[in-house]
Amino acid sequence: MLHAHGDQCLPSWILVQGQWSEVFRLLGGTLVPRTTTSHGDTIVPGEYFYDGQNLISANGKFELGFFNPGDASNAYVGIWYHNITDKTALWVLNNLAPVTVSPGYLHLTGDGNLELCNAADLVIWVTGTPYGNNTIVRLADSGNFFLEDRDSNTTELQSFDYLTDTLIPGMKLGLDKVTNHATKLISWLNATDPYPGAYSCTMETQGTLPEIIITKGQSLRIFRSGPWNGHVFSGIPRMGNISQLKFAFLSNEQEVYFSFDTINNSGLFRAVMDFRGVFQLLEWSATSSGWTSLWAVPQDQCDFYAFCGANAICTETSSVLCQCLQGFVPKSPANWYQNHFSDGCVRQEALSCSSDGFLHLRSVKLPDTVNATTDSDMTLDECSDWCLKNCSCMAYAVTAWSGCLTWRGDLMDLRKFNQGGDQLYVRLLASNIDSAMDNHVKKTVLVITIPTMLSFLLLASICVVLWRRRVRKQDTIMIKSNQPQTMKGLDYWTGIPAKHVDQRAGRQSLFNEHTYLTETILDLKKDCNLDYTRTLFCFLI
Repeated sequence: MLHAHGDQCLPSWILVQGQWSEVFRLLGGTLVPRTTTSHGDTIVPGEYFYDGQNLISANGKFELGFFNPGDASNAYVGIWYHNITDKTALWVLNNLAPVTVSPGYLHLTGDGNLELCNAADLVIWVTGTPYGNNTIVRLADSGNFFLEDRDSNTTELQSFDYLTDTLIPGMKLGLDKVTNHATKLISWLNATDPYPGAYSCTMETQGTLPEIIITKGQSLRIFRSGPWNGHVFSGIPRMGNISQLKFAFLSNEQEVYFSFDTINNSGLFRAVMDFRGVFQLLEWSATSSGWTSLWAVPQDQCDFYAFCGANAICTETSSVLCQCLQGFVPKSPANWYQNHFSDGCVRQEALSCSSDGFLHLRSVKLPDTVNATTDSDMTLDECSDWCLKNCSCMAYAVTAWSGCLTWRGDLMDLRKFNQGGDQLYVRLLASNIDSAMDNHVKKTVLVITIPTMLSFLLLASICVVLWRRRVRKQDTIMIKSNQPQTMKGLDYWTGIPAKHVDQRAGRQSLFNEHTYLTETILDLKKDCNLDYTRTLFCFLI
């Protein structure tokens, strides 16, 4: 699609105009005004589209024009949302070759070639294929910029097939299996340079189930989405929290892709692979006049690919991020206990096959499917039986989308979620499963027993204090009945030190069981400080 060379961009009669353009540039002037003027949504053969003009889609949602993201000397042709203050580019035509001699312009030749030229009339970018004199260029309501035959409405070339760093509703991230053409996102070099950067976001099709992969460079995996479960990717459960969007995933013999669309065409959204290596979905907020992140990956350490190595699970909320699966031990204990987890874990004992069982893990991101197989017709019980009978089967799972999934070899890139995720069954020796169950039972007993014991001790301690107060009250010297009383109701407070009488007698009607219990606990604290310092129940208060 891109051809950059030094050919003259215009026919000979136009070159004079081009030479005048260069003269004007050298003199500090511009041939084309810098103010933005509308050009409709279409460019027809023989027409010129200059820096300072724009195309606006018929629905007024998208705009195409020239922009300068950083260095004012570098100009690009891009598409952005039209009626908002932010002009962040959603797609860039010439991200490999900026216009450095401004002003630039687009030209649709009579034979249907679209060219981008600089002020010196040199070609910066060209489609390279003449599509005929019936070809037009149009910015559609979807944000798609394409060449089409105006008679047959056949699309010849479209921006949706050549993504840059952003996915918007209607775009597809995936692979055309017929042409082997992949649509992928590639980050900018930095915040102001749209030249391709270090990170890419692609649809991985090498495994049993397609997954979204973030890669640094050519091969270093940063993040894996997990397989599609019918609603979201299992490794991005936060996708399910967005009610304004509907997500779609398709995999058949012709193509495999992920896309999303708005419900009722409301809101402005973009999913961007940014230059820091983060893939995030953003929504435009009219209130704050800015973009709000709805989810981003990788979001934490457990999101990074195989952070804990093989046969280990990562739990972000745990004090220790990585733990070997039941029945496994660290492969390199010295590294593991220094929080270097990449070596992962190995089995503590060899499997026996005939007497093995499965440990049930809940709310997890399923392992990498590179070593997995699938059978969409099996039920959960059938999947379990098949895996148990095949000694090479290390784990299995069943989802509504893929059916029975089984894994061979090491289990890579496992993580635990607080909510969402899938269920996984890991093959273990029967003794390991018994040990795991014992540990689970012990934890359950502790969870139930400890709070019960503490509650009993607190109740018992309150009873002790109440008893002590009653004993003290009986021993208090009472005020004689014939002694003058200075306040109505004073006889109720008999036995209280005089300096407190006036204050507390005035609050008599507010005194109830709640305040009495509160004062009892305060007395209990004093007792703890004096007499009960070493008793177990003192720490409860």
